Amino acid sequence: MLKSHYKVLPTYHLIIEHHTGVLDMESYKKFKALLLNDTLYSPNYNYIINFKNVEFKIKPEEIKEYASSLKQNPKVFGNKNLAIITKTPDQTVPVTIYKMKQQGINQSVEVFSTYEVALQWLNSSLTAKELDSLFLKLKNQPSLI
Repeated sequence: MLKSHYKVLPTYHLIIEHHTGVLDMESYKKFKALLLNDTLYSPNYNYIINFKNVEFKIKPEEIKEYASSLKQNPKVFGNKNLAIITKTPDQTVPVTIYKMKQQGINQSVEVFSTYEVALQWLNSSLTAKELDSLFLKLKNQPSLI
């Protein structure tokens, strides 16, 4: 079961996502629909997506279809960077497939293993300690899906 949370941080022009459990495509699509309908959402905000505690149950063709569907959704159009945090090689494979399918969406995707390097790449003034604290708070809230 996937447990997912997000927080929009307008001060930092940043959206953070925290996920734990088994991630399948339908659960992730439901989660993203909630985020895209948030009144604070901006297509130009950067992202930090924490997949460190996720087991992916997604087929490569599902990732390709999802990436293609994003190109049809005007709500996601904007110049942004996505820093994806992973812990294991099994998590990196689906993220890399997603990264390869991002042409035409005006976003850059990079995979990181630490918050510090991800925040540095995003040129964010948020500190790794602050980010860790935010992730801990999100983790302890009821799941959005």
